[in-house]
Amino acid sequence: MRLLAVDARHAVLAKPYLGPFAVYTSSQVNDRQSRQTRTELDEVVFVEIPWLADPAAAALGKIPRKEYPNASLDRLYALGVDAFRVAQAFASGAPDSLEFDGATGHLKLDASRQIVREGTLLQFRGGDIVPIASR
Repeated sequence: MRLLAVDARHAVLAKPYLGPFAVYTSSQVNDRQSRQTRTELDEVVFVEIPWLADPAAAALGKIPRKEYPNASLDRLYALGVDAFRVAQAFASGAPDSLEFDGATGHLKLDASRQIVREGTLLQFRGGDIVPIASR
């Protein structure tokens, strides 16, 4: 396995030198690149927020959307959406439990009173971005 800690442009440059290993990276590799670039990143796996991975998801349908010039600003907006929802839950004091599907993933208040977030696992395949479970 190889872990890339670079953006999409650098991932495309590095991938041919990584050999026949599984390649994982952050969502920063997914920044609205061309189909050609996505093809060059074939089989690379990354975790993405539902806001970008599945914008049509039912949990996101009521949240207003705005077009931003890059995916990083979309991620920041999604973080704000979820932070507001968490703040609302804590407005009257710490809740006993909190769990919801948000713009940044599935969020849950765990036993140690920390918010745990689970994103969506995706992969570049044939120039497309697909959920990892759809093999």
